[in-house]
Amino acid sequence: MFGGLGGDLRGAQRDSAASTANGSVAVKAAGQLDQLASPVEWFFSGEQRYGLDIKYGGQRTGGNKLVLTAGNCFWDDGIRAYGAGPLANTSESALIRNDFEYAANLTTEGQTIRWHIWCDKPGRVRAIVHLEVSKEQAGSAVEISLGGKTVLVRSVFNSDKKNFGQPWGVVFDVPKKGKYTFCLRAMKVSGKEIGKLRRVELDGSAIEGALLLRARWRPAAVHGRLWSSRVKDSNIWVVQSKSTKGCSSYSPITTPFGYYGASFGADGRTSTSMNFSMWSYGRGKKEPPIEQLSHLIALGSPDATFGGFGHEGTGVKPRGNWQPLAARPEILTQALRLESGEPYDTYYGYFLDTVSGKWKFFAAGRKWHAPGKGQKHLSSPGSFVEVPGPANRQRSGDVRREVFIRGWVPDADGKWHKMDTASKGSDKNANKTWAFLDGGWYSKAMGGMEHYDHDNVRQLSMTDADEQLPDFLSQVNVKELYKLPAGFAMNSLSTTSQQAELEIKAEDAGTNAKAVVYYGHTDALTFSERWQESMDIGSIKNGISTVKLTGLKPLTEYYCRILITNDQGKMWSVEPVKFKTKR
Repeated sequence: MFGGLGGDLRGAQRDSAASTANGSVAVKAAGQLDQLASPVEWFFSGEQRYGLDIKYGGQRTGGNKLVLTAGNCFWDDGIRAYGAGPLANTSESALIRNDFEYAANLTTEGQTIRWHIWCDKPGRVRAIVHLEVSKEQAGSAVEISLGGKTVLVRSVFNSDKKNFGQPWGVVFDVPKKGKYTFCLRAMKVSGKEIGKLRRVELDGSAIEGALLLRARWRPAAVHGRLWSSRVKDSNIWVVQSKSTKGCSSYSPITTPFGYYGASFGADGRTSTSMNFSMWSYGRGKKEPPIEQLSHLIALGSPDATFGGFGHEGTGVKPRGNWQPLAARPEILTQALRLESGEPYDTYYGYFLDTVSGKWKFFAAGRKWHAPGKGQKHLSSPGSFVEVPGPANRQRSGDVRREVFIRGWVPDADGKWHKMDTASKGSDKNANKTWAFLDGGWYSKAMGGMEHYDHDNVRQLSMTDADEQLPDFLSQVNVKELYKLPAGFAMNSLSTTSQQAELEIKAEDAGTNAKAVVYYGHTDALTFSERWQESMDIGSIKNGISTVKLTGLKPLTEYYCRILITNDQGKMWSVEPVKFKTKR
């Protein structure tokens, strides 16, 4: 039936006949828990990474069987877990939220479900796979692999077992002691999905005393900060980021206002977009007065829009049909500049365009603060790596995600210095690492089955900070980090009872510049939808021009701002013009 597997298959059917009646592990029967209820024990593997001893945590079998379930596996995107497993609401929840009855949604060729085991000795492993299939799903092909051997099997519908397919029995040889991955890979999908994976049982001589290796269903986020031992305070920094290939990650730079950066794909390249999210208030909080809201004042493309977000918190971010990182570089180079002020601190973001090799403006925004509580200088840039998702959907905790950053800051004389100091954690039994690598790269990683003990030293230092500066930090190129899409000023010239005359002085209107004046009884900052009135004044050029606002109310106070859009981007008045009409 499976080609060369008849004997093993018949044995699998005999051994598992008593436990396939309901398609789940019959844990209430004596001896059926196997390793599932065993505590996690920790042991060192004899290998190192970044000077740290690698250790594993696993549940050891009490006999010669390991039970692999939907509650202790890892998988690719799209697969889901359903039902309540036998260990729900037990100590197992320390490793995974809840326990599950089965895994399903194997709908795409190439999707995998994985378990990792540690064999204390070489020998034979027999895998008995219990997959529930319907008549429509029969004929699906699955590749089963362990220890470098792969076997292709096809599902068979068995009406006598209430829609359960025949258990697959596959034999593997384990050549030596060590860590192995048992993997099921979808190769052909019949119907909408392959079926419901109930469990896998491993037995054989190599499984005697073996452990099922464990880790969180998704790794806990890893955080870190980077700074220079030579520069105490600075109002600008430049940071580069890159990621390992093989898995995607979200690891923006953390700033006093929120996040600034991009995601990396499994190919090690950035997404085409960037994030510049300025938080205003947290989830569940009441919106503060409008003057306390963070607001964007400029964007680096006429195709960008002044957008917002409202999930973990509420704030503003650039949106629109703009792909600043269309080339998807493997290394993202970005800069951030701060102008302290009352009651707003203003942040200016730039990125290095890898096609032209030049700095480009990305976005600028202002964040409110209480009197005297603003940022006097930019705090050290931090970053994190995280993977969101609940245990029934997200199971990539066995995948190691590693990102790297390095950076530079100038001293008071304008000389740039490499950031040579970084923070680290002090966790025990953590699948996280922090390290300085060649070239000044600061590595932060999370995930994988490998765990480490970290001492209480909370920071790392480079032994020799390389001061060779890249070309983008040359004196000429750094000047680009102070440019904006437009330069202009606006003031009120005169008012009557029903109109006002405004003067616009454009020092750098930009190419193909157009302007809109927004006005009303309150300052709506840069939220165009909140202004009461607006007037499109069309094209605008360098020099002085005047604008008349008509139809105003007598003896009324007004605020107004101007928005200029050109080929270089969009920019609002940083401050409003305020005037009052006459009687």
